[in-house]
Amino acid sequence: MMEMRCSMCGYEYEANRRECRGCIRLSHCSMTKCPRCGYEEPMPVRFGVIDWLKRKFSGGE
Repeated sequence: MMEMRCSMCGYEYEANRRECRGCIRLSHCSMTKCPRCGYEEPMPVRFGVIDWLKRKFSGGE
């Protein structure tokens, strides 16, 4: 799990905790949404790559 700080309101939250709903990019999304204010921002690249590798080698893709 990776802690993130919202660029808009400063709230700290876990980046893997998805608050979005209904997006067509759910399986390959590189965005994270602040649970407090709803601001969306990209996850750090290294986190996205780690998730992709985990999905790739666990048979998730």
